[in-house]
This record gives sequence, C-alpha cells and structure tokens, in this order.
Amino acid sequence: MTHREVLLTLFECYCRRAKLSQARVSTLVFNHGGRIARIRAGRDFTIGSYVRALRWFSHHWPEELPWPAGIERPPRAGQRGEAAATGQVAAPGSRREPG
Repeated sequence: MTHREVLLTLFECYCRRAKLSQARVSTLVFNHGGRIARIRAGRDFTIGSYVRALRWFSHHWPEELPWPAGIERPPRAGQRGEAAATGQVAAPGSRREPG
C-alpha cells in the first residue's frame, strides 16, 4: 500500500464513521480543506504531512471503529514505545522498526 493509498483509506473510513466531509476532515488534519482532494488527484505531499496525518488519525480514531487492516498505527499520545518516543512512523508495508 502506498502512502497515498494509506491516507485515502484513513480519510474514507474516518469520514464515513464521523459523518463529516473529506474537506472538513482535511481542514482538521492539514489545516487546508482542499489538501486531500489534491492528494487524491495525484499531487505531491511531504512525509511530514503524512506523519502528521497518521498521528492525527491515530489520536482521533473512534474506539469502536477498527483501524484499517494493513496500515501500521502509530502509538497514541501516552502510549509507550520507541515510535512514540522518537515520533517516527514506519513506511507502509515496512517490516523494519522506525528509527
């Protein structure tokens, strides 16, 4: 799964469950309502934006909604672990530990 596919999957699942538009969630995640539409259209995005989005989704993900299969979830704030301590997230499909 590519980074783009990861973001789009998280947006689709979260928006459907939260009953919010993708533009609204894009504003919450990126502080820019059109960013997810640009990503969907194939525009580039930084790894910093990707990591911030994963952290945002991990922190705001509804307890009753299973995290999508095949996407590594970063630890939430307060959870222990190397990724939480370093702020790093492994690439999609990566077997190696971040850091």
